[in-house]
Amino acid sequence: MGAVEGVLLGVAQACALPHTARLPWLWAAAMPLLWAAGWAVTTLAAVGVDARFTVFGATGALTFSALSGALLHHLLPVTTPGRTTRPDSLHEVDA
Repeated sequence: MGAVEGVLLGVAQACALPHTARLPWLWAAAMPLLWAAGWAVTTLAAVGVDARFTVFGATGALTFSALSGALLHHLLPVTTPGRTTRPDSLHEVDA
């Protein structure tokens, strides 16, 4: 169930990432694995997943959030405080 959810959401979210993101396809590829990991951790925490919940428990959510946050941190470009990029250019301009 987690892998199916991850495929659908991963593709949609990869399309929504900023154009400056590195390897947006990696986000789409990782989502099924991360969602499945969230469900696996929930199962290991003895939450009754056989009740067919639509979202995983807190342990799975923490696992998914930590792993996806680390991946997002890696994929998004580094920005300098007080500097920004124009939407039509990769060159920095003063904010």
